Parts: sequence; structure tokens; C-alpha cells
Amino acid sequence: MPLEITSLELLNNIPAWLKTLRLHKYTDILSSHDWKKMIYYDDVELERIGISTVGARRKLLKAFAIVKERYERGEI
Repeated sequence: MPLEITSLELLNNIPAWLKTLRLHKYTDILSSHDWKKMIYYDDVELERIGISTVGARRKLLKAFAIVKERYERGEI
């Protein structure tokens, strides 16, 4: 997973952030969500909002964990 996923510039541009993760097909679902809230979503929440593919949810959860760790340490 690329380290640039924790870039504040990308986090503030969800479509570009998703493209970095190669999950841009979920732009319509996630582009209106605030990244500071989104990183706390769990598997159930992702499925509820329309991300039905298990692999995509796992990839997002892994990315959320990386971003959340840096955010909670005050690095972003």
C-alpha cells in the first residue's frame, strides 16, 4: 500500500485518494464523506453504504488503519 495515502492533499481529495488505492469505482459512494470520519468506518458500515465487495472493503479498512494511526499520532 503506497505511503502517499496519508498525504493530506490526497485525503482532502477523496476521488484522487481512491484512485491511488485503485478503488476509484467507489468514488460515487465515498466522495461526499469526510476522511476524518471515514477512517473510523468498519466493515458493516462500508457494506451499509454500498461497498459490497469483500476485497474492496478489506483494502479500504487496511488503508483506514494506516491513515487513522498517523492521524491519531498527530502526524496529519
